[in-house]
Amino acid sequence: MILPEPQTRVQVYPLEALASGTLLAAAAGHCYDAIVDGKTGLEFDPRRERDLSDKLRRTLKDPHLARSLAYAAQEYMRREHSVSQMVNAYIALYTKLGGAQRPRAPVTGQDNRGAVRA
Repeated sequence: MILPEPQTRVQVYPLEALASGTLLAAAAGHCYDAIVDGKTGLEFDPRRERDLSDKLRRTLKDPHLARSLAYAAQEYMRREHSVSQMVNAYIALYTKLGGAQRPRAPVTGQDNRGAVRA
């Protein structure tokens, strides 16, 4: 998947792509913490036409690189953006903003592979 322009708002579909193991290339200046150039995806300079083509060509020549980037992104999404993480972050935010009287137990759940997450 390619995000050809820097995005200033988080959209769901790039995160879904990362979670599904799809290699993602994004224009530099994007707002996604999950896309780290050379680790979990590819970043390119949208003002330089060859930058994107060079990076895509590199992954086509090296399927292991493409798989490892996609796998690292998938693992990052499981670790940092699971439903349990999101719910616990909202609980912490509401507790902070509302001054809740008692702390709640962390939410646990299952990720999309059925593994129990804390």
